[in-house]
Amino acid sequence: MIVQVIPRDQIDFGERRRDDYGDLEQLANSIAEKGLIQPIAVWQRPEPLVEGEKPFLLLAGGRRFYATQIIGMDELPCRVFDDPGLDDQLYREIELIENLKRKDLTWIEQVRLQKEIQDLMVSKHGVKVSKGNQYSETEDTGWSQKNTADLLGKSAATISQDLKLAEMMELIPQLAECDKKSDAAKLLKKLQVEAVNEELLRRINEKKESGGMDAQKAKLIDNYILRDCIAGMKELPDKCIDIVEIDPPYAIDLYSVKQSISEAPSATYAQEDYNEIEPKKYIPFLKELFTE
Repeated sequence: MIVQVIPRDQIDFGERRRDDYGDLEQLANSIAEKGLIQPIAVWQRPEPLVEGEKPFLLLAGGRRFYATQIIGMDELPCRVFDDPGLDDQLYREIELIENLKRKDLTWIEQVRLQKEIQDLMVSKHGVKVSKGNQYSETEDTGWSQKNTADLLGKSAATISQDLKLAEMMELIPQLAECDKKSDAAKLLKKLQVEAVNEELLRRINEKKESGGMDAQKAKLIDNYILRDCIAGMKELPDKCIDIVEIDPPYAIDLYSVKQSISEAPSATYAQEDYNEIEPKKYIPFLKELFTE
């Protein structure tokens, strides 16, 4: 792959999978002011060319292609792929990865794009299967989430969470109604805990009804309440508890504290896995907690 300047009239726009290119005027003004910082990606067709065929096919960068046309930019810096064996799958792979670099992506578009890349690479390479152990020279084959993380320059933990969100949005549409990815992750975790608790309760009741549980254990279970502590305590009569053990979120600005860790090359910590109470809400939160 090389970077070179190519006349616009030598580039075939081709068939794009994206129809809505958003606010092109704003992008065009930015390019006019700062230049085209990110080159578009093209494929150099092998010779001889068919009559009327342009020597280059646009792989990714349709929005930048149109924006530069608005400001009359006739020559474009391009990353040129000259692999004669380019197929539809590689074409799609390049386009997806390029689309992830857009600044206007919503978190929903981002996680869905990452899942599409993961699915595409698995269909190409197969699911990764270990062929040996840490002492073996045999290499693993196939594609894993870790490979996708390395390809996109993200942590394995982040990719794992994003793929799970993209998958679960198909089953739980309300996740896509969340404004932030961290809110969707928090909601998904809550729903998963509720589902596990419901299943545990079903099994416990089933065992109690069948007589397979002693009376003392059954009585203990019946007196255990597993809820959000504030919501649960509000439903209890006053002065009915001798001791409460709580583990509230800490207002320690974890994002800043963990910044040096998250920037380390080998870091696997995912900041979005932790949901803090906002500083302005923390004192009211504790007052309500201790009042109950």
